[in-house]
Amino acid sequence: TFLLLTLLVASNTVICTYGHEAMTLYIALMMLMLGTGALLPWSRKQQSSFNLLCLTSWLIQVAWSGSPLDPVALYHLAGLATCGFLSYFTCYVRDRFVCDHEASEHAVRESECALREIFDANTDGITVCDLEDLTILDVNHQFVCLSGYRREEVIGKKIHELGLWPDAVAEEEFGKRTRRHETVKNLEVVFRSKHGELAQFLLSTVFILYRGRPCLMTLARDITELRESREKLRESEANLRAMFGAIRDSIMIARLS
Repeated sequence: TFLLLTLLVASNTVICTYGHEAMTLYIALMMLMLGTGALLPWSRKQQSSFNLLCLTSWLIQVAWSGSPLDPVALYHLAGLATCGFLSYFTCYVRDRFVCDHEASEHAVRESECALREIFDANTDGITVCDLEDLTILDVNHQFVCLSGYRREEVIGKKIHELGLWPDAVAEEEFGKRTRRHETVKNLEVVFRSKHGELAQFLLSTVFILYRGRPCLMTLARDITELRESREKLRESEANLRAMFGAIRDSIMIARLS
């Protein structure tokens, strides 16, 4: 492009100089400088070189005409210099805008990557659903592990289509609370995995804006092992109490202090 424009300036210079058409060359150079600065996505260095080329072309025409100190010629030279400055300034503004835009996009990408890592590293199973029809928009890695579904199997489907709720009454009650925009915190529920296994969870919900849309984010924490451990502890305490009561000796436990 630079080479073609150089040939264009050179040909115009030769034609207009020999044809004594200084005004035609002047207008052409102004339009070329302003047009390249506004339209071509090249660097400031390239624009400066082209502006210098245009000014050199005009100086050649002035020197050929034999009136370098003519006020009109000086006025035209000042006009061309102004056009060169404007075209350079346009390139400078565009470069700054592009740099700032790229830096902003880079920051956004880094932020999205960090949020994605945090999202997937969470030990709770997380789903993000469209609030209007509960279509699943995103899930984290822990949800995949707990439910047995692959991510591509659930994205775009509605929650009820997965059959996660074995209790239809509990599912309906949860749906009513969601439609009333009521948040849920540590609700004990039972979910069924893809393979039919039942597990107990603590379910919490948060209403968020996701990609500009109102969404429901659910967090499910598996408490199956915790409940089993508590049951075993209660059984152990009951057995110990039975053994304690069955001893025929008189036993008293007092605070040592």
